[in-house]
Amino acid sequence: MGRRNPEGFVKKDELLARLGQQPGADLKKLKKLGKDELVWAAFDAGLMDVSTRDASFTRRMSTIPCYLWTHIEDPELRAAIERYVICYSQFYSRGTYLANLVALAALPEQLPQNVIDAEPAALAPVPDILLDENMAKHCFLPERWLDDGRPIDQQVMAAYAANQGVMEALRAGTDYKSVMDNRGWDNALNHMGTMFLGNTKVQPCTKTT
Repeated sequence: MGRRNPEGFVKKDELLARLGQQPGADLKKLKKLGKDELVWAAFDAGLMDVSTRDASFTRRMSTIPCYLWTHIEDPELRAAIERYVICYSQFYSRGTYLANLVALAALPEQLPQNVIDAEPAALAPVPDILLDENMAKHCFLPERWLDDGRPIDQQVMAAYAANQGVMEALRAGTDYKSVMDNRGWDNALNHMGTMFLGNTKVQPCTKTT
């Protein structure tokens, strides 16, 4: 069963055509950009309004197996499950990216030269937030704390503020509050924090010739 694009959706080829007509446009560079990057470029250039921008982002589809699906026939319930799965996937992808930004910000200016076989602890201290699932979960939905005026880790806040445009793009088109309210996401965020600590090991390396 096919899916219709939302009203106002602009295809990648059309975006390239619009942007390519801008003064000083470099079509070769534009063709290397992803669809969402082109959407943001067109929006920044004043070629589309907010509603057209949001309608044109790459659609997020559920790719995680959901075994409830085979037992549910109600289309509204199926749609609700898919919205949750997509939202969860976006939060985890975005949170992992934000956690890496936090780790990079904590790196010393100079790393040891011979780091290929070194233990991570010998290279650079890992920020405490990435060693505690109760703190790491701040990375996956900073808005949960910001919207409620609750304390949030300053390292996460700094990385989030410095990359807010990217953070917004990574969850474009998803209003998480329409899926569940802030408190409703707590169990999911706890799960993300636990998975992150259990499955991720960061070891910065430099390649020597």
